[in-house]
Amino acid sequence: MLALDSDYLRNLEDFRILAPQAVTTTVGSLRDLVVYPIETCHLRGGRQVTLDTTSHLGLLTQRRVLSEVERALRSATEPAG
Repeated sequence: MLALDSDYLRNLEDFRILAPQAVTTTVGSLRDLVVYPIETCHLRGGRQVTLDTTSHLGLLTQRRVLSEVERALRSATEPAG
């Protein structure tokens, strides 16, 4: 298990540097007891969606999550401008 203060995480390159052209959306839940605390599920520089009524498994089935995924995919495939 990775501790928040582990050398590995401290030395990990920022995602915005690794993939500067990537458009990201992260979805997390305050009630997720697997990916905890909530700050660990979001990437800096991207769109962050935080839910407060969904468990870890609920992230796979909740309509709100599916809508957010659909929104992210649609915006990624729309022509620029």
